[in-house]
Amino acid sequence: MGNNFGAEDGCVTERLVAYYNERAKGGPGLIITEMVSIDSPLGRRGTNQLRIDEDRYIDGLSSLARQIHNSTCKIAIQLCHAGLFAASKYVQVQPVAPSPIEYFGQKVTEELSIFQIENIINRFVDGARRAQAANFDGVEVHAAHSYLLAHFLSPVFNKRRDVFGGSIENRARILTETISRIKKLLGQDFPVWCRINGMEYGLEGGLTIDEAKEIARMAEMAGSNAIHVSAGAYGHYSGYNRAGMGQPKGNLANLAAQIKKAVKVPVIAVGRIDLQLGEQLLRESKADLVAMGRAQIADPQIVAKADEGRVSDIRPCIGCNVCVDDLTSLDISLHCSVNANVGKEQDCKMTPPQKIKNILVIGGGPSGLETAITATLRGHKVTIQEKLPQLGGKLILAATPPNKGEIRPFINYLVFQVNKLGIKIELNKEADIASIKQVHPDVVVLASGGLTNVPQIPGVERKNVVPAENVLSGIDIGQKVVIIGGGLVGCETAEYLVAKGKTVTIIEILDQIATGVGLSFKDGLIESLTESGVNLLTSVSCEKITETGVVIKNNTGELQTIEADNIMLAAGAKPNNGLLKSIKELVPEVYIVGDCVEPRRILEAVSEGHRIGSII
Repeated sequence: MGNNFGAEDGCVTERLVAYYNERAKGGPGLIITEMVSIDSPLGRRGTNQLRIDEDRYIDGLSSLARQIHNSTCKIAIQLCHAGLFAASKYVQVQPVAPSPIEYFGQKVTEELSIFQIENIINRFVDGARRAQAANFDGVEVHAAHSYLLAHFLSPVFNKRRDVFGGSIENRARILTETISRIKKLLGQDFPVWCRINGMEYGLEGGLTIDEAKEIARMAEMAGSNAIHVSAGAYGHYSGYNRAGMGQPKGNLANLAAQIKKAVKVPVIAVGRIDLQLGEQLLRESKADLVAMGRAQIADPQIVAKADEGRVSDIRPCIGCNVCVDDLTSLDISLHCSVNANVGKEQDCKMTPPQKIKNILVIGGGPSGLETAITATLRGHKVTIQEKLPQLGGKLILAATPPNKGEIRPFINYLVFQVNKLGIKIELNKEADIASIKQVHPDVVVLASGGLTNVPQIPGVERKNVVPAENVLSGIDIGQKVVIIGGGLVGCETAEYLVAKGKTVTIIEILDQIATGVGLSFKDGLIESLTESGVNLLTSVSCEKITETGVVIKNNTGELQTIEADNIMLAAGAKPNNGLLKSIKELVPEVYIVGDCVEPRRILEAVSEGHRIGSII
């Protein structure tokens, strides 16, 4: 739940307060903040991560708590030491870990001393003291994922032979001591609980659910008022504790259910839990509380809308993980593919226009629909012209490959909003100058998407060559297929074809496939393609296309012929903005949004559509 909305020195900002306040107004019972550093710089994870390691942070944190309490919502702070995953920008020395280890490019050569461990425990206790002074309603000690306390609990990362290593009791000692000392200092009535891994997936010899049960019982005995159950994930499972589309919803809920059988204190379940599944977990006594993170990034009003019976008005999280992947890999502020207002809560009020205008939106994809919805909510009159028989644009094709079906609820949401607002829709109508004149628009927004990029390859004009999007539309193709382009579209098209029993080869000029695919999905996607028998050829160029296949050249200059019945083009796209010049000559106010500016992701399409809809 990191967001990078804090100041670089770790202070609370107005932007961060507005972000949390928007979610507090949406009706949850409790907000747990992103992890806050109890020891900077050594234990700090992110560029703009909040800090609680000095008293000077109390006033800012107090302002956050006060704002949340105005919405009758409770707020707890999550205390964490990043350990091995501390941000290298801040840690100019070796990061720390329970034992010497090298993992994920990080190297620790010495184990923490007893003195250092005691100091870390004291820093957690001091952080909790400051949280109580700032009027937070409780603290959560983060001992999950791949942070320091989780590595103490793990038999893989903790190889110590003293009182903080070896047996489960010793490995858990740093956690139990932290909890018990916080309770002793702050009183038994101040809520303190821990977040632990119910299991470590993809790690040979890692923490098991039976060991997690023991740790949960020991944490309970130490005074933990609840157990929040997540998971550690490595290798192929690296995105498992932030499961995205294609993975089962509630993929960690079974861990919470098992931990619940082992303890008497409340158990918090987490992991892509939607409203229906959350109710089911509570009804079946598999959890006592339900944590929903990304769902409330996508729609901060999800609780209130559900309470009012407006489920169709909930903007759904599609599990694309752009939020966490971009935050982690690019170290930028949090954003969301389906909610353009994330991080802009201070400025996202719908202001009525000075003059109501007649707006024509050309294209019914995500950018066009978002523009139309936003402009209509502000008071404009909007017409959408769409050349296809249904709204959704490229989202319809994007939802077609295996594991991408969760895009469909977002299409349904956009279409529902368009119909609810009474926006005029003209389907099966490809815009031209005549159709534009019929609307008499004051403003035209061109959202006509992109076109398949056709690379300059001899033979590319042959009848056996088709764009990848045509394949996803369901056209008949032969048994042997070569895909030119190993990006996201090429890889997902390959998955789609393999599922239909086709023999598939991907040709990629770069030295790796799936470039640009988010961290949460990349390893799993490549592994899935490999296991399903897709022939992955990298660092090769396509020299020519023949009637029977493709001639390729590798980086040593060797030529090879790959037999194919059909060749798919997945080598990118280009803007479909051929009408732009003519429209500008006809209408005084013209905007372009989405892929007809430059082909990109859902994130950019929605963001641009919302921005243009807000300024017209």
